[in-house]
Amino acid sequence: MLEELFLKSREFVALNNQTYKRYFIMSQSLEHRLSIIIGPRGIGKTTTIAQYMSANYKEHEALYVNLDDITTSSQFTMTDIAEVFVLHGGKLLCFDEIHKYSSWSAELKNIYDRFGELKIIATGSSALQINQGSHDLSRRAIVYTMVGMSFREFLELHYGFTFEPYSLHDMLEKHVALASAIKKEIEHKEHKIIPLFKTISNMAIIPIISPCQTYTFFTNPSTKYQCIHRE
Repeated sequence: MLEELFLKSREFVALNNQTYKRYFIMSQSLEHRLSIIIGPRGIGKTTTIAQYMSANYKEHEALYVNLDDITTSSQFTMTDIAEVFVLHGGKLLCFDEIHKYSSWSAELKNIYDRFGELKIIATGSSALQINQGSHDLSRRAIVYTMVGMSFREFLELHYGFTFEPYSLHDMLEKHVALASAIKKEIEHKEHKIIPLFKTISNMAIIPIISPCQTYTFFTNPSTKYQCIHRE
């Protein structure tokens, strides 16, 4: 069982460990022993897991499990996998799309209580299901919400700009100075900020990274309001 899961996990990390890191992974240490990341499909949760595994653990210490595989083809439970993984020296166990597994909340609670040295990261796309199911884990888990791509991230991904994130306090107190500095930097590279902002306003919030490392974006005007978020 574990050999097959490790093979899939290595393939997963190799495929999804992208160079660009979203603001989420740069700002969240995920140090808690049980972290749950929620957000729409394609927002970057799976890539975040691959990047975190690669940056912080040796290959045999971390394991990624897509619960699609467990629910459709495996006779093993989440707890079974955790038990065997810990016996082999595992330190980080990552479950993707937990909402697809009917008893995920009870299983995570059991794993958390039984294996005190094991760190767990779980993700899910159904915020409603996870928020309802996570009540049993309220004293155990920290739930993070991964939001859509910001204008700053869009500029980094698509045009190679590098801007520091600003707090809400800084934006309220220093908005004129900050806006002027950003505008100057953009125009220095022969771009105009308004056309760039209009571009992202007509795109979705989900960055799609192709195998050749070029960046494209889904068009979805219904989600344009989410393109600007507080970092």
